[in-house]
Amino acid sequence: MKYNNDNKRKQTRLLNKTTVALLAVGAAGAVYVLSPSQTSLEKKISDTNSPEVSLNYLQELERINPDDPMIPYLKAKLLYEKGNYNEVMELLDPEIKEDPDHSALDTFILYLKTRVAMADSIDNKSREQVIAETKAELDALKNRNFTAEQIREIVKICNIISDANRAYDYIIKIEDN
Repeated sequence: MKYNNDNKRKQTRLLNKTTVALLAVGAAGAVYVLSPSQTSLEKKISDTNSPEVSLNYLQELERINPDDPMIPYLKAKLLYEKGNYNEVMELLDPEIKEDPDHSALDTFILYLKTRVAMADSIDNKSREQVIAETKAELDALKNRNFTAEQIREIVKICNIISDANRAYDYIIKIEDN
């Protein structure tokens, strides 16, 4: 107990400095331990079957690591699966403009898939114009090295635009790998 000289009354300290310091350290430790890590969020994203849940995890992952170049692609991929093509284009347009050589092939393939899915509503262009542009882009990619999964996605695009010859040209690349 401590006496207050002004009032000559007894004062009782509820918490001493050591207790306050221990509580602060404990709280900080709990926040650190309970905060999701990048690895735990990536695991949760891969384990879930729900695009909505995955999008929530991706938003948290983006908050933790805002400069990760894969996050816009992964978000766009989930939005594509949900059929939100306008949102996909909003996410991918800046990525495509910053990468004119299309070094991020997965991103560019998703961009092409989305353009084909939106062929009737892009920049006042006819479906035929969008398909012709897509065919030209696919021709420009032919000499690149692809993974088997990337080739499968390109073949899907070719099937959507009814271009069996281009699809065959890409299928041969799987056999050559």
